[in-house]
Amino acid sequence: MRVKRGYVLRRRHNRWLKLAKGQYGSRHALWKTAHQSVVKALANAYVGRRAKKGDFRRLWITRISAACKANDTSYSVFMHGLSLAHVQLNRKMLSEIAISDPAQFTALVNLANKALGEAARTHTQPSAAAVTKVAPLAGTLPAKQKVKTVKAQTVAKAE
Repeated sequence: MRVKRGYVLRRRHNRWLKLAKGQYGSRHALWKTAHQSVVKALANAYVGRRAKKGDFRRLWITRISAACKANDTSYSVFMHGLSLAHVQLNRKMLSEIAISDPAQFTALVNLANKALGEAARTHTQPSAAAVTKVAPLAGTLPAKQKVKTVKAQTVAKAE
């Protein structure tokens, strides 16, 4: 017995043709070309929605970087200072502040620089007295025996 598909296939085709509305030439009229162009367009739209997020992030970083340069600092130093100061503003908001309120952005740069200065003061460098040098023991030693460490003597300051 022959099975007639009836309206099911026509409805499916019309759904795809409706998505192809506005396309040039046979891409909006013929089923096969319309289907191919709609599938490709939907794939490109998916990729574009993901790429848009990166594009905006790059735009915001460029704007923040330009505002930082106007305040005699770099983007990376500014962002590190903000993280040390525990300022949790995203790049979109920082970009908007840089454009709409330069005085407030300058205050943020000063806050970041202050946090960087405090971090530099609290981070201690090793003194000359704490530096150790490695000297081998006298005589012949087995290969696996450790070498003895000797503390460096403090250098007498010449006055």
